[in-house]
Amino acid sequence: MQANKNAVVSTPRCGICGAMVPLPSRTVPLRRPTRLTVRAAESEKVEMKNYPEVPSLPWSEDEESIEDVMKFTGPAPERVNGRLAMMAFFAGVVAERVGHKSIVEQAGQAVGPVILFMALISFASIIPKYSSGSSLKDLLETASRDGLPANLRFFNKTHEVWTGRVAMLGFLGLVGVELFLGRGLFV
Repeated sequence: MQANKNAVVSTPRCGICGAMVPLPSRTVPLRRPTRLTVRAAESEKVEMKNYPEVPSLPWSEDEESIEDVMKFTGPAPERVNGRLAMMAFFAGVVAERVGHKSIVEQAGQAVGPVILFMALISFASIIPKYSSGSSLKDLLETASRDGLPANLRFFNKTHEVWTGRVAMLGFLGLVGVELFLGRGLFV
């Protein structure tokens, strides 16, 4: 049977929207998997170069107790309180705008979640000490400006401490203003 040279081949179109419908492509039969065997051949001995030894990290064995970590001058309390204040300030302001309740009312109605949140942040701040086997003080010392890559030098331990201090003052000020006004500041 000969094909008509004058016949127009049209692409099928959708009956609803008129979009062109692609024609089905030709199916290719699947090949059976073939087995490939690789064998090592004897070759010349390769000379190993003497590379310099990789220096180990100067961390001492962890002799820091939980009391050392959480004491007043320890590495954790100010960071934990700063992290809690940063998150509490942000969450309190957002919840105040959405729920139209002051931070004091929010905390009074959700004592359990507030305590759970505080415990989780405290635990998350201390867990690197236990997962690394190094003291928290040594871990925090490595986060100094000189110990970080150039693109992360802004996010060092000093920056976190000062941001936490500002957040603690901001949260305390926000609660004080709300107690003075008798209503939420952002309501």
